[in-house]
Amino acid sequence: MDICKFKNQPFDIFYVHASHTGNFKYDFHYHYNNYEILFFLSGDVEFNIDKKTYILKPGDLILLNYFELHKPFIKSSAPYERIMINFNPHLLKIFNITPYNLLNCFDNRLVTDHSVMNLNREQYDDLYKIMMEFEDVHKKTNGSNMILEFITLVRLLVFINDLFEMNTDPKSMDKMPVCLQNILTFIDDHIHEDLTLEHLSRELFISQQYLSRIFKSIAGMNLHKYITMKRLTLAKKLLTQGESVTDACMMSGFNNYANFIKVFKKYSGMTPGQFKNNT
Repeated sequence: MDICKFKNQPFDIFYVHASHTGNFKYDFHYHYNNYEILFFLSGDVEFNIDKKTYILKPGDLILLNYFELHKPFIKSSAPYERIMINFNPHLLKIFNITPYNLLNCFDNRLVTDHSVMNLNREQYDDLYKIMMEFEDVHKKTNGSNMILEFITLVRLLVFINDLFEMNTDPKSMDKMPVCLQNILTFIDDHIHEDLTLEHLSRELFISQQYLSRIFKSIAGMNLHKYITMKRLTLAKKLLTQGESVTDACMMSGFNNYANFIKVFKKYSGMTPGQFKNNT
């Protein structure tokens, strides 16, 4: 069953309230040009963010910027219900006023630290109330919904940043299987090198066939696509830090400039130069 409310506005705010029953499988992915707020309501779900695995509990709040590869792993047929809001962070540039920054909870943390926060009952109720306001706005047809949705997003981010400041300890987590963690760590440490299947097999002392099979079975996607997406997330990060398109290409391991432009545009919907100019 899928109960889903979806919103696509000129303001680039997307709202989804969904519940899936069944063994759905998800690949590692990231959201290209958007940040994501995921409010977990129910289900039997492990959530992978890069090399870390979180066992979700109702009331968990997950924050993801566009540099983080992630995927949920559905462990049983229990309904997986969540509310997700994706938004373009550039919408909020006007609110980046020192010392307060609405994107602080996404940008000013180590990757995957404080990515998941467990809310108490009062925090859960307050957050759920704001989320329901998005659904009310969705029903409006008089043209005011775009403005109201933007205002609600700002209120939501103020609330989440307050939670972020109070949560000084990262949520406890279980590790991924050691074999996969070793593979992902090697990829991270050598992302700028030639990461062919043959090279990885030789360096990790694993046969090519086993490496492909074990990665696909656990990670949910083929090795080549995962490496490409990791390189894209690194390239985006480098571009936001001021590196040139050429340097971002080489430093993220693409090496072939024409291929870099093609792949970046395929997954992000814009060229690296356009992305850099918009940051």
